[in-house]
Amino acid sequence: MQASAATDRPRVVIVDVHASDSFREFAAALRRRGVDVMHVRPAYQGRGRSVKRAIDRLAGPIVPLHGPITGDDPATVALRREMLSAPTVDLHAIEPVLADLATTPEWQANHALRRLRPGVELGDVLDKWEVGQLAVAAGVRIPEASTDLTTDRFPVVVKGRLGAGGIWVRVVNDADELRAAVADLGGDAAGLYLERYHHTETGLGTAGVARDGEVLVCGAFERQPSPDEPLAPAVAIRAYRHTAAIEASERLIGALGYTGIFCLNFVPDDDGSPLLIDVNLRAFGAWVTLDELGVPILDTYLELIGAGAAAPPMRLDEQRWAPVARIGTGANGTLGTVWRVTRGTGALVWRRRRTLGWGWMTGTEVRVVQTGLTGAVGVLRGRRRR
Repeated sequence: MQASAATDRPRVVIVDVHASDSFREFAAALRRRGVDVMHVRPAYQGRGRSVKRAIDRLAGPIVPLHGPITGDDPATVALRREMLSAPTVDLHAIEPVLADLATTPEWQANHALRRLRPGVELGDVLDKWEVGQLAVAAGVRIPEASTDLTTDRFPVVVKGRLGAGGIWVRVVNDADELRAAVADLGGDAAGLYLERYHHTETGLGTAGVARDGEVLVCGAFERQPSPDEPLAPAVAIRAYRHTAAIEASERLIGALGYTGIFCLNFVPDDDGSPLLIDVNLRAFGAWVTLDELGVPILDTYLELIGAGAAAPPMRLDEQRWAPVARIGTGANGTLGTVWRVTRGTGALVWRRRRTLGWGWMTGTEVRVVQTGLTGAVGVLRGRRRR
């Protein structure tokens, strides 16, 4: 995955089709540490597009995408050829985009993008059903699951094979909700499956960096979900040593022969042992917070791609909880609630200026203020209606 000796800097590509803040943060952090980043995202449309584009560019250049990244028009093919050829050593995108790009001739021509051992296809690892079968073969336990979309055991989880951020996941409590969820997620032809539901208050994850199947660093973390969006990314996390989850992660990563950054999610079985429910082979939502909590994700990744010195050892304060920035979420309720959320998010963004850069900080603070103002206007309009 390292850049060639003839190349001054390795290049990391981020294809950001849904404007993910984790990708924005990762791009900013890499740029601050001297990595050449090609950040591709859809061109803004409609009113205010110039302002939005200018805010994004405060953190660094953006390459506009004017259509599907796997399109066959000459401009898209030229862009794909540029971003997938040397000195590109890695690419981050959500699973559906990665799955599509991995089948292109441009991807196949760059050996640095082959991050799995021979015989393991990236498409199978990105497919949530297929990677579950690979996990079982590696001795990693998963929840009971079936491609039969009927059951009399509730609650149950309906999952799509490709997805990110909980978008293609539904927890349903009866047959009517199951039918509605299947229809909402695309029907029988969408490749859905059912997974046994295991209740968890906080959730469990592991994250780290690996080279050729050897885990270089890995920390476990407990998630505090949003009370109104339990399937969405966490609002706070705590890093700690969960031996069973880390060992399961090492077994799976070793079996895949994987190179790069990773994040795995687990739920507890009836006896408390971890069951794997999700595999992310890319930058993930809580990576900055986890790094601040003592798991050196960024330094280890930079060392991996040849852009940094040896990473420091992992140092954890296992009692400390730290917030995860949710920049565009905002708040509802009262003006006081909107103010507290906006002030807290703004303070978190300010604290990260040294890691993510002043440009990222400035642009993100503008977005935080915009979200706060939108929330306040919503509260005032609600009062007038009453």
